[in-house]
Amino acid sequence: MKRLIFHMDDEENVEGTDANGIPQTTDSFGVLFQSPKKRIRTFAFSIPQQPSILSQIGIVNHLNPLQTDHDDKESSNGGNKGQCDESDDDDDSLMDSDLEGGVNAKPTRRQGMSAKMAAFVPHLHALQKCIIQHESQSGVNLACSHCQTGEKAVYRPSTVFTFEMLEDFHRHSLNSKITAYDYFGALREHTDAAFPIGVDDRYCELMTVMRVWRTLALLRRSGVDLGIGVYLPYRREGSIALRCPACPEVGFNVDEETLQKALAVETHKYTFYIMVDGNFRLQQKKKTMDPDDFALNGGRSYFVEDSAFREYLDKVGDLQKNNSTCAKLKAVRQQEMIKFRNMVISGVIAVQCARHGFYLPQGIVDLTKGESYARADYALANALGHEAKRLRWIMLSYDIWCQYSKNLKARMCAVETSGFWPWMTRVVDKIRGAIPKMHIHGHNEKCQLYCSFLYTPYSGMTCGEGIESAWAEQNHAAGSTRELSGGHRHDTLDDFNNYWNWSKLQRLTSYLLQRFKKYSNEYRNMEVLIGNLERRILPTTVQEWKKMESDPPLGKNQKPRMDKLYQAAKAKLPTQKSQASKLVAAEPDDVESESESDSPAAQTLVSIDTKLVHFIEEGIRIEKQQKYIQCQKKTMDPEELEDARGILRKSIKQWRSLQCEICPQIISSTDFETVDNNRPERQKLLLPSFFGIDRAKSLGLEMLIQVEYHLRLGQAYDAIDSLRIAVYHFNAAKGQKKQHIRGVRYVTRANKILNDLAEDKYTCAQVYQLAYKALVSIGLPHDSELRPLHRSELWGRDMTTVYGPGGSAPEPWWWMVGKPPSLSEDAWHTELDRVRWFRMRAALNRMHEELEILHEEFKRTIRSFSKYELIWRNLGDSTLSRGPGFSPYAYRQATMYGRFSSVARADFEKAIEHAPSRVKLT
Repeated sequence: MKRLIFHMDDEENVEGTDANGIPQTTDSFGVLFQSPKKRIRTFAFSIPQQPSILSQIGIVNHLNPLQTDHDDKESSNGGNKGQCDESDDDDDSLMDSDLEGGVNAKPTRRQGMSAKMAAFVPHLHALQKCIIQHESQSGVNLACSHCQTGEKAVYRPSTVFTFEMLEDFHRHSLNSKITAYDYFGALREHTDAAFPIGVDDRYCELMTVMRVWRTLALLRRSGVDLGIGVYLPYRREGSIALRCPACPEVGFNVDEETLQKALAVETHKYTFYIMVDGNFRLQQKKKTMDPDDFALNGGRSYFVEDSAFREYLDKVGDLQKNNSTCAKLKAVRQQEMIKFRNMVISGVIAVQCARHGFYLPQGIVDLTKGESYARADYALANALGHEAKRLRWIMLSYDIWCQYSKNLKARMCAVETSGFWPWMTRVVDKIRGAIPKMHIHGHNEKCQLYCSFLYTPYSGMTCGEGIESAWAEQNHAAGSTRELSGGHRHDTLDDFNNYWNWSKLQRLTSYLLQRFKKYSNEYRNMEVLIGNLERRILPTTVQEWKKMESDPPLGKNQKPRMDKLYQAAKAKLPTQKSQASKLVAAEPDDVESESESDSPAAQTLVSIDTKLVHFIEEGIRIEKQQKYIQCQKKTMDPEELEDARGILRKSIKQWRSLQCEICPQIISSTDFETVDNNRPERQKLLLPSFFGIDRAKSLGLEMLIQVEYHLRLGQAYDAIDSLRIAVYHFNAAKGQKKQHIRGVRYVTRANKILNDLAEDKYTCAQVYQLAYKALVSIGLPHDSELRPLHRSELWGRDMTTVYGPGGSAPEPWWWMVGKPPSLSEDAWHTELDRVRWFRMRAALNRMHEELEILHEEFKRTIRSFSKYELIWRNLGDSTLSRGPGFSPYAYRQATMYGRFSSVARADFEKAIEHAPSRVKLT
């Protein structure tokens, strides 16, 4: 397809009968011409209600070009060639051949006579072959009629599509993501349910026409062709994207003076909240496609302009992100190369407003193989655009914010030197960020404290996860859009994204009202819970907490120490790695001081050889590998099990050689056995703990006893720490399932995830039991804080929720491990209450901010709707002379936004009635 030319007029339907008394309706429709240049033209066309046999009995359908001022001028010029073919191409010869004497020739029939042609007409009720009669008008050159773009038209159309059918398919595709192939198949069955294969196939023609139809719809609804840009000079030129009415837009729904006068404590009310995320389902296959294809929207909608994006990548490069920065980051996708096999585009990365889920204009870019900082930067910069220069505060939600933010400004500075976005280095200073509330559970402890929306002031109850619901909807179209060419895919996804925004706009004020009611109630409940907690705490203690809240301890960067506020103080526990380092360093005093045991194994430590430490470390690692295979072999594939056993067998053989060198006396022991090649997971390793402390001493293993004791101590504390994280993740996933997951399919998937997380708990518990039994065998003191761990104790209170201090049942003993020695048990419980109080206070503050944000969003939404109403009414007045359709459409849009404004005011009044008395809204 070289070019697509289109023209559209809006006409009212006219019902009546033809000369033979057959009922008919008149619809505007587009004509697709079978030629190298496919064109769209507009006519008034009569479609009988029962057209199946009309062409066979000689009934003719009259096709009359819609008369416009342009046609009148053409008629007076007699079809002068200078009026219509200023941009002729060689390809036009293929179309001109249908006209006798070329494009300038007059019709060969007598003036006033009509030309008949056969055409294929897909309509709602069937696909029909009709005879069309084109009524010529006073010698008008038919080839030039309605050719308003300076190009020649085609004389004999072979397929026409009614506007009614195109609109019907458009609505179905937007709502259900039905493909053109399936829709056209249904039309063929409407025509002949028994033999649909015998009905002519017009699928390819429908695909081409719908591509133009989608673009026409976007242009019409945006008001660009009516000159709406005159009234919106602060927006980027030619944009056809639908914007969020509730988010701050300087000059449109909030004036710059108000924004500049806003105090720091009002930051949350005027912050522009956005979120970034990637989707690896919206792919494009590697296949033969038209190399000359391009997007009709051309970067004016939601995808960025392709040529500028390629130029950017050529200059900046495609820097891939590093997935290893956050050690426990489970949200980062570990994309495998096989997943993107035969895909030229692996997915997209998009920017939405974080509070209402609207796609931002020019905020979507294609990905190759995986996410990269360069592509995320491009999407972010284009979504914010030059409009961001007038904003004061921006908050970004991204599931890898902990990594992405580290060099964001440096990357933007580097890009600015290449000639892109000269304003972005200043905009970056306005950006702060956080990790979405569900993804943050997969991050490490530091991220959960310093990158949390809950603990970040002036963020309200923003979740940051809304883009996931958008992906769930758009993924329904992934199977069809991945087959499209590059430009066609962009145009189709732009249309789907615009409809997503429109759906959000329709329900925007009811959504704001729902959230206002929800957080008003939760604010009152939180006040009650905090009051109940404070009543059982000494007043002086509560005053100390309040003073600490208003004047928090600061770190080296002069920012609040979140760990001092929202995390309980705990003693520094030994880890297996730290124990090994101290043993290798041969500092006996240091190791003895860290041990809290009176066992002989801990007291007789002498200088340790590095070789011995590595020997015991490797033995402990092999033991864990054996335990893993024992637990998982029932669910492993035979090949997978054999591979695991092969690796284990090789490790044991190498370790046995080292064992014979370090402690040859064990070889003569009756317990010594050669490696079992069939079941290496059952092999006895004969570590000192296997023999017990007395027998191990009799074998001369005193030094190895000391090494194993300290390494096992670190292993036990590591296992407890891992168990806490596993329980934390399990509680978070269980809460998410209870609150959000519905439907058999998704519940089944959520249960599978919960089962995997529960298995993680049991694995951590088994590792702890291995370490504990070994410690008991080689002299763990009776007064140690370590105890046996039972399956019934693998639980804990959900610390991801802040609603109340938890149940009355005491938590398992292992949650107390790590309590500072200087704290009594009562003081330790007070410390835990302090953490709960601070977390609940953080939630209360965020809810207060949320209500103020919603109050401001209501006002911005009302201003937006009112301004749209005024603009469209002005467009209606200014387009009265442009011909039929323009002005009525503008007035209709004005009336629609007027209704939106009225509904928004009514919902706003309902919201104010639910506001808590302590929240002062102005």
